[in-house]
Order: sequence, then structure tokens, then C-alpha cells
Amino acid sequence: PHTTPPNPQAVDVALFPIDTIKTRLQAPEGFLKSGGFRGIYNGLASAAAGSAPGAALFFSTYEMMKKRMMDRIEERYHPACYMGASSCGGVA
Repeated sequence: PHTTPPNPQAVDVALFPIDTIKTRLQAPEGFLKSGGFRGIYNGLASAAAGSAPGAALFFSTYEMMKKRMMDRIEERYHPACYMGASSCGGVA
């Protein structure tokens, strides 16, 4: 079965405020002094714009490597092809 991965930009946008809050909770000066809930969406546009090129590079590398590996390896080893292609995409 083939599943479509989630849109990386949508994931980045959805998790951006949660990541900002987590970072502020871990700040040495404390949550409130590091900004609290104020401005948790500051920088969202640049984060969204920056995620698109990275996602494009990951998925183009993933698809290319998956095809190359699956063309050369027995079908019973195809799950390893997915893992290997994903690792290559992550390195790219």
C-alpha cells in the first residue's frame, strides 16, 4: 500500500508555536522572561519559506534512491530500500 506523506510545510507551520513554547520553557531565564506566550508566531513566515527547499531536496533524493535500489534488489528486501532511501534523503 502506498501512502502519501504529509506536506512538510504544513507540519512545520502547525508545530511552529509548540516548538517556540518548548524552547522558551527550556530557556535558562525561564518561560515568562524569555517571552511567555507573546510573539509565538514571530518568524513563522521565514520558517515556512525555509522548509520548502529542504523538503524538495529530501523527497527528490528519496524518490531517486528508492527507485535505484528497488530496481536492483529482490522484492522481499524492498522495506530496506525505503529505509535506505529515507536515510539518503535525510543526509541530503
